[in-house]
Amino acid sequence: MSREGKLAKSTAIYFIGSFGSKILSFILIPIYANYLSEEAYGSYDLINTIIQIAYPAITLMLDNALYVYLIGTDDGQRKSDIIAFAIRTLLGNAAIAGVFCIIANSLYHIKYIEWIIAWLFTYSVYTMWLQLCRGMHQQKLYSFTGVVVTAVTLIGNILGLVVLHQDYRFLMISNCAAYIAAIIILEYRIHARNYLKSGNPTKELKKELLRYAVPLLPNQLSWWILNVSDRLMLAFFLGMGANGVYAMACKIPAILNVVHSIFASAWSDDILSASDMKETEKYAGRIYNMYIKVMIGIAIVLITGNKLIFRYIVGGNFVEAYHYTYFLYVGFIFGSIGSLLGAFYGYYKKSLNVSLSTILAAIVNFLINLLFMRKYGIQVASISTCIGSIVIWLVRLIGLNGLVNIKISVANKFLLLLLIPFYFTDRIESVVTNFIVLLMGCIFSVVINYKMVNEVIKIIYAKIKKKG
Repeated sequence: MSREGKLAKSTAIYFIGSFGSKILSFILIPIYANYLSEEAYGSYDLINTIIQIAYPAITLMLDNALYVYLIGTDDGQRKSDIIAFAIRTLLGNAAIAGVFCIIANSLYHIKYIEWIIAWLFTYSVYTMWLQLCRGMHQQKLYSFTGVVVTAVTLIGNILGLVVLHQDYRFLMISNCAAYIAAIIILEYRIHARNYLKSGNPTKELKKELLRYAVPLLPNQLSWWILNVSDRLMLAFFLGMGANGVYAMACKIPAILNVVHSIFASAWSDDILSASDMKETEKYAGRIYNMYIKVMIGIAIVLITGNKLIFRYIVGGNFVEAYHYTYFLYVGFIFGSIGSLLGAFYGYYKKSLNVSLSTILAAIVNFLINLLFMRKYGIQVASISTCIGSIVIWLVRLIGLNGLVNIKISVANKFLLLLLIPFYFTDRIESVVTNFIVLLMGCIFSVVINYKMVNEVIKIIYAKIKKKG
């Protein structure tokens, strides 16, 4: 099988597990919009934000190191040592975090603190076991657990909001139940406890793992500032209702992130497993430019159909959220193609370089929000996120000089500039005109991705003919 074929197969496997869990947030949009107020959804989104901030401090980003180091070794004892150190660190830090939360609750009564602690712990353990699964080349198991998490979360959310008419507490309970189910399945198959018993990591190995993982902490924090701190600042400057509207505005553009996360997992496996990066450059450059076209094509379809989506699918209290989505679409494009470049830094174990680009973007994002959000409102959050994503892409692309020769094609540079006029599509009031613009967007997307679409059709036709 060709390298492209292996990448496609790996992407398909990740698609099965990731698509369901990622698309779940879009399936639940009408439920959230109709059964939760702006304030309630804003509160739930804020807790989710806090979980995303806190879990890297508990794992010390050793979940990422676990994946990077395991995927490149066949030494059984070294695997045991790596896994043992990562899990012991996780459990120790989780205990400390639990005590801290209890003390904080005694000083400031925190609503649903017990479920916040449970959510944080189960999510941290789940991410560690999931990266362990990837590092051991268990992509099918990884995909299966994704399906399980999706099913349990979906059932729990519908049961809690639609049937029992509970508040957002039941959403947290559903998340905990989903992660526990996944952890049980993962542990049953990969037996991490056996590695934990036999592992005896040396001081040198601990230092090596921490040298790679710890620089990723500011990177993770900076990604949070770039993607999520907007919501905290919105809640502070403009209120929880504004945060709820913006959180909903992020949902549809995040479809691009769904596509990215599925492909990025397969891309990382491929790049990190490369034996010679110089031989990989041409192949990687071709795939990278193809990926940019795909992301632009999807973005154009979503942008041109944006107003219709919010009017007829989202509905509820969040119809007007479409006003804040254009810059989020553009930001997700640059964020995703910048994120792919991170795999090359991972190959050379240069995690600090990755962090520096994200820190710079986070500073830019934070300053824009601080200076302009109170005066100009919600739109500032989407603009700052977009600018920050562009900064990451540019810094990482420039930083790869001397390591990997990856260039953006002239055609893709033109297509990126062509996104600018699409900003004005949300000014169209006529429903009929909106449908016409959406149709034109779909046609344009197919045209710019004609070669890939043609190849996919040929593969599907060949399989159907073979079965016939």
